[in-house]
Amino acid sequence: MDRIYYRDKIQEQLNDKQYYRELNDNMEKKTKRNINKLISKFPHCTTEKEVDYLTKFEVKTSNFYGLPKIHKSKEVETAVQQQNCAYIEINSPKDLKFRPIVAGPQCPTHRLSHFIDLILKPLCQYVPSFIRDNFDFLNHLPAEVKEDAILVSFDVTSLYTNIPHKLGLDAVKFWLESYRHIIDQRFSNNFLLEGLKIILDNNTFFFDGKYYLQISGTAMGTKVAPTYATLVMGFLEDKMYQQVESEFDTAFKVNKSSKRPNTQSRNPSPENFQQNNDEWKVVNNRGRGRGGRRGRGRGRIDNPNRGGRGWGITKHGGNSRGRGRGFKFAPVPYSNVPELKADINNFSRRLRLKEEFGNKKDHDKSLVRNKSTYTPRPGKDDYLDTYIETITKFPVRTRKCKQNLTRNEQDALKSLKDDDSIIIKEADKGGAIIIMDTDFYKEKVLEQLNDEEYYKQITNNPDKATKKRLKKLIKDYDQCLTEKEIAYLCDFDPKESNFYGLPKVHKSAQIQNTVRDQNNIYVETFRPADLKLRPIIAGPESLTQRLSHFIDLVIKHLCPSIPSYIKDDMEFLNHIPAIVPEETLLTSFDVTSLYTNIPHDLGLTAVKYWIEEKRDEIDSRFETNFILEATKIVLEENTFYFDGNKYRQIKGTAMGTKVAPTYANLVMGYLEQQMYNQNICPIR
Repeated sequence: MDRIYYRDKIQEQLNDKQYYRELNDNMEKKTKRNINKLISKFPHCTTEKEVDYLTKFEVKTSNFYGLPKIHKSKEVETAVQQQNCAYIEINSPKDLKFRPIVAGPQCPTHRLSHFIDLILKPLCQYVPSFIRDNFDFLNHLPAEVKEDAILVSFDVTSLYTNIPHKLGLDAVKFWLESYRHIIDQRFSNNFLLEGLKIILDNNTFFFDGKYYLQISGTAMGTKVAPTYATLVMGFLEDKMYQQVESEFDTAFKVNKSSKRPNTQSRNPSPENFQQNNDEWKVVNNRGRGRGGRRGRGRGRIDNPNRGGRGWGITKHGGNSRGRGRGFKFAPVPYSNVPELKADINNFSRRLRLKEEFGNKKDHDKSLVRNKSTYTPRPGKDDYLDTYIETITKFPVRTRKCKQNLTRNEQDALKSLKDDDSIIIKEADKGGAIIIMDTDFYKEKVLEQLNDEEYYKQITNNPDKATKKRLKKLIKDYDQCLTEKEIAYLCDFDPKESNFYGLPKVHKSAQIQNTVRDQNNIYVETFRPADLKLRPIIAGPESLTQRLSHFIDLVIKHLCPSIPSYIKDDMEFLNHIPAIVPEETLLTSFDVTSLYTNIPHDLGLTAVKYWIEEKRDEIDSRFETNFILEATKIVLEENTFYFDGNKYRQIKGTAMGTKVAPTYANLVMGYLEQQMYNQNICPIR
């Protein structure tokens, strides 16, 4: 945007006296006095460390900026439709509005806002319409929706800035009094409300050389804002439902499958609360609020030694903070001095390489190459030499970090890791964690490997023959490759591939029935007979993996030439016309076990077809026969280990080899072209 235009649009908002007021000076000293008075007035509500956190830090003034709401500008939308291009140009749209953001990570009230947010955030779970994330939304929807059902949602224009302070404080007070038992007893209601009032009344910021005060609503940028807005909306909904007998059988208000506490009972009995609260903690143990912050659960990791489990996870009492975090959760690692020193040396080497080669162009046309170990010598730049000498000789000490797992959780994870009687895998889709008996898992894998149409057990080691084929390919087509590419394909230490399977829980009717019956986030079922596994061959250093990677780099440029090829979600949306006729039928096709069901002859024919059709997309130094023979080696030399036995895949391609996605795309594109050419399918 033009700087002057941007400044004028922001000033347009700040001149609205309903929301903002210009100040002669900032209010930072006054705000700090108010925070100190609050702490002195309620001395029993904060510990010494909390007082230090709230008061002892370097204060910096907040800044104001705006994010353009282009989705709400008719002028911008019209320009997008008319220009129909990835880059749109428009001259100063008059109807463009900005989302106001007050950025103040070190402002006087920011730490108080963070502190109050941590205390109030658990109240959000008792707001009937509170949705943590997309998955939580899907869990609220009933399994079956009536055909005439109408799904509705409500939106509030500029919610954060349109909440009057009195309404906001009344809403927070309402939820505090309704669910006082979940707030730490040392935090009195008056302390929380007065602390919140200080945050709302002292929202000052700086823009274009002037100080301003926000006099209505809360700042989008302060930590407590999302929790505050959620509680206000929940308060208004509660009042609305009390005054109007709703006929909306919504997932949020009357969802019979929901496990949230009963919000109609403001003072639930201890028995009722314990039951409801326990269910809520288990269902929502992944996080709280809108930031995805991890929450605390009330269960424990299942005892892996407990007998009688064929498959799944069950819920029990105890502490389960670590259980619902998923495979992406990373425990804090212990200090590793050798690794830290190696990182410092690598960083120093990169600095020297940048010094020596930073301004030089690389004319090497190699697509791949082995990592260089060359390190330039010092002596060219005294400042750089001094800096590198300082960081490499600086004493490295171990630092004890605060762990994000308790001792019990660490012991439980170690117990699971050391337990050979179970296998833990991620579900093929959905991200669920699956625990299976090892015997059951092996049985399901061998079901696939014993299918002689796809796999063959071998007794001899074919590695020598594979190396021989690879060297012959390079010798026959050495004119196609650079020296660095040849070194990359040949000079490395190969390792055996291994086979594993990911459970397709979404395609098991037995598991789906169990999920509906048990109606819990943790379900248990005994050896589901209809469970299938997605076969994965993990061989990042196998004999053919580098060749597979190289061929993938060569032929992947062919994929955009396939009419039905979609790179990602955004490209899919760009392919769909802006207006779709009412009678339009959107269809898609799925292939069962695509990768393993592609015959080698068909795959090679498809690759050859696209190379010949789009030869200009491929570097001229790579002959068609070289690409086809290399692809054939990758397909035919796909060997791996499972449970001490060696196998060869004799049909299809391995899900795990680099070229597989490109290969499958070219095959499907080829079949589509043949179908259209033969008029088998009239749909275009």
